[in-house]
Amino acid sequence: MIKREFLSYPKFTALSFDDLILFDGLEYERNSVSLLEKYDSIDILKYDSIIVDEGQDFDQYQAMIISLHLQSDDSEFRVFYDETQNIFDKDFKDGFDIKNEPFVLKENLRNTSSIYNWATKETKLGTDEITNQIIGPLPESTIYSDAYELANQLEIYIQQLVNEEKVSLKNIVVLVDHDIALNFYGKQIY
Repeated sequence: MIKREFLSYPKFTALSFDDLILFDGLEYERNSVSLLEKYDSIDILKYDSIIVDEGQDFDQYQAMIISLHLQSDDSEFRVFYDETQNIFDKDFKDGFDIKNEPFVLKENLRNTSSIYNWATKETKLGTDEITNQIIGPLPESTIYSDAYELANQLEIYIQQLVNEEKVSLKNIVVLVDHDIALNFYGKQIY
């Protein structure tokens, strides 16, 4: 969606961290220390401006890899992160080399109060934020034994949304963890 919005800007690109590694001509690997070491021997494209979203999902070495892509010390660099959403327990430490104190938003307007209350109870994070006043439905949590069982349940949910609640398929997005997503590449759920 972001790429579509910026089609008229030929030098703009939007990449996930994994895609950035591939774009740089490297194979992605989980060990970010050895991945960072590989950057000593390659030439990479440098950018005048970089915006990082969900910075809390990066470790120190991943952050350093992103910082390597800055054209100069004068390049525009923005990192958006929310420690209350740090579900992977990562710490980018000084990897982004952020020089200024962060701006902190204290009011959570994205989630309903039911989702917020459930998330703070389950994760023990975000308890100092002001919650949205819209109550909304209670979140459901289910554990599946394997990807096949998960795919079957997703199909049931999608069919309910489409057939009973008349939601268009183009308006449904399923977000899953990267490791789980690997089980679904090339497969049709619905």
